[in-house]
Amino acid sequence: MAKTVLHTYESKEQLFDFIEEHNYFASSEVFVQIITKNQEKEFFTELYQFIISYLPSTTILGIATDNGILEGKRQQDHTRIVFTSFRDTKVNSIALHSNDFDSNELMGDYFKENLIKQHTKALMLYAIGKE
Repeated sequence: MAKTVLHTYESKEQLFDFIEEHNYFASSEVFVQIITKNQEKEFFTELYQFIISYLPSTTILGIATDNGILEGKRQQDHTRIVFTSFRDTKVNSIALHSNDFDSNELMGDYFKENLIKQHTKALMLYAIGKE
């Protein structure tokens, strides 16, 4: 079972309260995705370190820039953090670069040979590209 909650980040204190309120400290597997227009490395590093310090087994799925649209409506320049917690699930993550493969088919073969096992129930892929 998975549960996903969207959080609008305002401060570290408010984020800590959110994590505590949703009982993520007790979750064994949590995915986190940070969505923001703020592209400053220091901001990402601080936020990443803060989340990892309280949720050390968390997998950060990715940090992505956002075009400011959520649920079909233009949003303010807020940073949003998506928390997905899993029960009875083992989560693994890797990052691959397309330049490491001569073709998409070879990348697919890599997935099949190295990531998909007999017990695998789902594979989530996130692609990041330049506009």
